Amino acid sequence: MTIGFGPDPVAQEVARHIEALQGGRRLAEREHVDYKVTGAAARHLTEAYADHRRERPVPTRSAIALRYARARGRISTTELGALVEASPSNVGTILKELESDGLLTPSSHSRIGRGFHYRWVGGDDEER
Repeated sequence: MTIGFGPDPVAQEVARHIEALQGGRRLAEREHVDYKVTGAAARHLTEAYADHRRERPVPTRSAIALRYARARGRISTTELGALVEASPSNVGTILKELESDGLLTPSSHSRIGRGFHYRWVGGDDEER
């Protein structure tokens, strides 16, 4: 989930919690922090959005892959699969599409083997 600022009171509350987790370091305007929210935290967040009569924004798998690759400089099918709770074999097409869009490049020409991943080559402003 990407935490942003603005009129969304739930996002502002979550940003305050993240700042507390980061030792009080204040998040900069437009700074994105990605966390995987599961279990009780996910239920609480969904309820908080419902209390404010808003739908909880759920990013696409492509958007999750882009944010992760941009932040880490790389992404593998194993990493994306873990992030979106899917089998690595089911998310390979997403990374191939991002490669064909010119946002990722393969780490090896063979595209197979242990340690294979894609590298981020897109700009800082790509968003899906």
